[in-house]
Amino acid sequence: MKAYPKKTRFAVWGFGVTGIALTEVLSSRGYNVTVIEDRARSKFPRQANAIVRLEEAGVKFHFGGMDNLPGFVKNKVDVLSPSPGIKIPKEVIEACEKGKTQIAGEIEIATRLVQGKIIAVTGTDGKTTVASLIHHILKSADMPSHLVGNIGSPLISLAGKTKSDHLLVVEVSSYQLESVRLFRPYIAVVLNIAEDHLERHGDMRTYIRMKGRVFDRQRTDGHAVINFDDPGTLQAYGQAKSQLHGFSLAGHVPNGAWRENGNLWIDEPDGRKKVFDIKDIPLLGEHNQANVLATILACRLAGCPVEKIASGIISFIPLPHRIEPIGEIQGVLWVNDSKATNVHSTISALQVFDRPIILLLGGYEKNLDLTDMIPFIRRHAKHVVLMGETRSRFRRIFRESGYSKFTVRKTLQEACAAANGMASRGDVILLSPASSSFDQFKSYVERGEAFRKWVAKKLERRDA
Repeated sequence: MKAYPKKTRFAVWGFGVTGIALTEVLSSRGYNVTVIEDRARSKFPRQANAIVRLEEAGVKFHFGGMDNLPGFVKNKVDVLSPSPGIKIPKEVIEACEKGKTQIAGEIEIATRLVQGKIIAVTGTDGKTTVASLIHHILKSADMPSHLVGNIGSPLISLAGKTKSDHLLVVEVSSYQLESVRLFRPYIAVVLNIAEDHLERHGDMRTYIRMKGRVFDRQRTDGHAVINFDDPGTLQAYGQAKSQLHGFSLAGHVPNGAWRENGNLWIDEPDGRKKVFDIKDIPLLGEHNQANVLATILACRLAGCPVEKIASGIISFIPLPHRIEPIGEIQGVLWVNDSKATNVHSTISALQVFDRPIILLLGGYEKNLDLTDMIPFIRRHAKHVVLMGETRSRFRRIFRESGYSKFTVRKTLQEACAAANGMASRGDVILLSPASSSFDQFKSYVERGEAFRKWVAKKLERRDA
């Protein structure tokens, strides 16, 4: 795929991790680059030296936003690259259309500048776990793999560092897929699709369409890996041209992978082949059995032998903040599932344990529908402690549904204290908020770490 002409004028909108990496690469290749950042320059003390160096290299910075942004992108920009978290205003989109300015996210630009075969992983839940597991297996099998994307290091950071036979495992979000045109994964994985990010996409139909863009540019030599137990993933695939491979917990899938009689299987050209016994999976929960099936298919399609896949799964260390047991105090197990930022993820967590659960629920308001979760709360939860910005709305929904086994607290720390006070030996106290963290914390990681620290203090006092 051809790189952009040298005269291309880029505007990088947002100077976070993605914007910094994109600016560095484009500037190093001699492109005309302007950075637009809504925050003040003083908010970037750690990047001060890099900003000066980039300015000396010709990069223009506009901190604190830009007056008449629509006019600028219409008349002086060829490619506008917004950071994934920026929702582009209608007037800017219209200006780009009038000025024939292309809107291209970082992964779209990276498609032209980074060599290698892309294994793209998306879905509402499980993206990071599956992308990390795929990369771990491929590396363990001595295959040239790189892990990038929404997981941390942007894809563009690999520009000039890879070869055409390298495997690029890229975690991609619906935000990143909004602006792709030429992004063409060799293997595209959609794990599941459940209600999330509707504050950005508006409705489920649009959200599913955004996920499906991962398949749009695939050709007949490409591969699509989707969850046959999830109708949304089939909708996302639609009429794509790539070869379809399904995975299922319900039974045999031709040309796919499935669970049967306590084992995980895959269809090979010479017949069915057992890959793994589910009791040996180092990840908790039935949903992770589905994630492992998707991983098996992606790795096999990438050319990894089945035996190497199995050994790679066994040696994988689970990621933090995902149904992570962190300590037991007087027979009560404390579990950190701070990564559960939507209803679908919390439902999965509730089904993991065969012990009574005290659920810590709530956080930043995303206007998600709790209806699907209430039957699982009734079945699995002994009590719910509502917390954070969403606590009042969740309380109203619970009362309207006739559910009364809940307590309301403001902060995570207060919720932990309340749960601790009502727990009995044999219970699980589960932090699985079904909400983002931005009401009290910068990220789900910071929220999970705060939960860990609270539990650690309780453990210290017990052992003192």
